[in-house]
Amino acid sequence: MTNSSAPPATDPAPALPDLTGIRLSHRAILGDITRLAALLSGAEARMLPLARAGAVATYVHRYNAAVRHHHRNEDDRLWPAIAAAAGRAVDLSPYTGEHEVLDRLQDAADLTAARFAADPARHAPRLAVLLAEQRDLLVEHIDAEEQHLFPVILRHVSAARYAAVENGIRGSTPPELVPWMQPWLWRYATADERRLLPPAPVIGPLLAAYTDGETQAFGPAR
Repeated sequence: MTNSSAPPATDPAPALPDLTGIRLSHRAILGDITRLAALLSGAEARMLPLARAGAVATYVHRYNAAVRHHHRNEDDRLWPAIAAAAGRAVDLSPYTGEHEVLDRLQDAADLTAARFAADPARHAPRLAVLLAEQRDLLVEHIDAEEQHLFPVILRHVSAARYAAVENGIRGSTPPELVPWMQPWLWRYATADERRLLPPAPVIGPLLAAYTDGETQAFGPAR
């Protein structure tokens, strides 16, 4: 005999996309552009010794390469997945347009960083302006993505489709970027988020090399 008072069985709610990885990437992007802009904003940037100016330039180049990789994957992989699922519910053109503006800013910053490495007194002011402009646009851009696009992803994109996009993004990372990007993300990751990255014994040597370059650029941690 069945219990007529038992509630009817219901299907479980579908799993939602796991946005942990993109949130981590955004945190790393904003964290580093903020401290790069701060590093170049003071008058002391003009007086850095050439060895440290070179380390700063190297860090700028690697950071910009990581951000370009992130944006290229959004344009080529994530945006098409969102558009296919959400249709007219979302307009992605403003985000693509901002990526193009950021590309131009990064190209200018890379060129100026190379000049800064050879003559910090002359080129620090221009590099400071470019990094500050990049910071301001990235803050606005990422805030818009998280406020407006993340809800669209959660509403329209299946967890399986989103996971497939993320797997494609991970597989597309250029080999020359991996030794820098993995410890860079590890530095900004929470203990839970580090499940997305290689385990500590594997990433340890990469983290040591990253930390050495970081210290050369920003100085010892205080």
